[in-house]
Amino acid sequence: MREGFDNSADLTDWVYRNGEVVAATDRPIFAGATERWSDSADSVFTFIANVTNNLGEYVIAGTTDSSDLDRDLVFVFNGTTEVLREGDPVDVNGDGVFDDDAFLDGSILDYDDAFLTDAGIFHFNARLRNGAGEYLGQAFMAKDLRAVSAAVPEPGSAGLLAAPAAVGLLLATVRRRRRLRA
Repeated sequence: MREGFDNSADLTDWVYRNGEVVAATDRPIFAGATERWSDSADSVFTFIANVTNNLGEYVIAGTTDSSDLDRDLVFVFNGTTEVLREGDPVDVNGDGVFDDDAFLDGSILDYDDAFLTDAGIFHFNARLRNGAGEYLGQAFMAKDLRAVSAAVPEPGSAGLLAAPAAVGLLLATVRRRRRLRA
């Protein structure tokens, strides 16, 4: 997989996989979706991550044309299933309940700062915020994407745990890199 952009007047960003473009600016985030991939207000790039495993499964993360700017960053598994979205709740203490007042922040990860295992577990670093929008810190996260795509739950309702759950939220200094087009 490879991401890039057309440096002509339209500046279309794209993700290329096995000889075809699987995601591009102004295309639906998956077949049948009304929401489209789009540059965000704070970035000139549509896509922030694309990762694949040895089985050919993949995750594409990018911004969309959602009118809710607190929910316009989305992760799509295998081009068919939304598995994560900015603003989704996080179970910080691992008790299975989303009662920790912790949510995925819009600056979820640095570019391509994630990986997908052959077991379908998606690992990534995420910035977290509380319900008031205040920064809480950064956590290393994991999510079983095969369980999500099999059940096709309401986006944001599937379990998302900060790891290690027994330790709780790991706070760290966050760097946010922004790439600018020339």
